[in-house]
Amino acid sequence: MSNVTSKNELSERDLLLLSNYLYLDNSLELGAVGNTIDNMRFPDGNFDPSKLPPARGGMTQEDMIYILNEISESKGNICDLTVTQTVNEHDIHAACFVNEQQEATVIYRGTGGTYQAWADNFSGEYVKETALQKRADSFIRDECGAYSNITVAGHSKGGNFAQLVTTLNGSRIDRCVSFDGQGFNRSYIRSNQVNIRKNRA
Repeated sequence: MSNVTSKNELSERDLLLLSNYLYLDNSLELGAVGNTIDNMRFPDGNFDPSKLPPARGGMTQEDMIYILNEISESKGNICDLTVTQTVNEHDIHAACFVNEQQEATVIYRGTGGTYQAWADNFSGEYVKETALQKRADSFIRDECGAYSNITVAGHSKGGNFAQLVTTLNGSRIDRCVSFDGQGFNRSYIRSNQVNIRKNRA
């Protein structure tokens, strides 16, 4: 990894909040996170249930409101982050959040319940790199190609994506945080053992 430390580094708690935020359908709207969240409020500042989007991953409306309140009160200034790039395809969802210093944080969403995404999990047991893992990698290389010293994170399958892109793009990634991410099969580990050793924290 690049080993560049940012003064504006998000805490692990902030990264976990963003990983949960990505389960909301409107989290992939381009623009400031704070604006997206404010658009879901009543004029008095409370959240309007009729404006809350569908959520994935078994999240309830109560869960959503809790996450949104925690993000709003975050000391990491999550609301000031801007979503600049996204992948919003049927089985893979990710967003690139950028701060005022143009430092990027890429969050990958977990499985979220689609059959194809779960099938891709099983494929990961015997395929060196699955179709969705390759798409996660191309998001870092192509859509987020303008950024370096990137923080990557994700929950569950998103954590696996974060680990994978770190091993394949370590020179551009400063930090990887995986929340309960699945592992890799032996073929992937054997073929990438040099990069895995090099990019360990």
